[in-house]
Amino acid sequence: MKTNFIQQIIRPRSSAITLLTILALAVTFPAMADTELAGLKLNGSNQDMRVGGEPVRLHGISFPVEDNLCGTGPEECQALAMEFLNNWIERPELVQCNVLATLSSGTHLSRCYYRGEELASRLVKRGRAVADRRASRRYVRDEHEARRNERGFWGPDFRMVALTSDPF
Repeated sequence: MKTNFIQQIIRPRSSAITLLTILALAVTFPAMADTELAGLKLNGSNQDMRVGGEPVRLHGISFPVEDNLCGTGPEECQALAMEFLNNWIERPELVQCNVLATLSSGTHLSRCYYRGEELASRLVKRGRAVADRRASRRYVRDEHEARRNERGFWGPDFRMVALTSDPF
């Protein structure tokens, strides 16, 4: 099939425009969803979570504020979550994170995994974090399971006042 003169002119230009658009987007949005980080480091004193040396925040979860009861006393919920992760993760170098976005602070909003299990899901299932419905509904079932089984801070004395804006 023969192509006419107009088609011969348009095709190369539209391909060039498409290529330029892709390059412009790659420069504007550098390696967000494709970025992977590995190697967890937790600092329990300030709830600092780093993977591959980069600050990380787990997407879709949050913690009740300090005024709530976390388990048997008025301990800070984030500190309990950090302790839980420290006790669970035997080999921090095996933690891998997929970066979903990078916040203006430089913190990477991520989904992180240890031996195939998602950290956020495990924290919520064990009652050490709650599903942040403002960000995602991904962990709502896990939260219902933790509540039903009174795991972690979902004991009879727990009352939800508010959520923190930044889980780590």
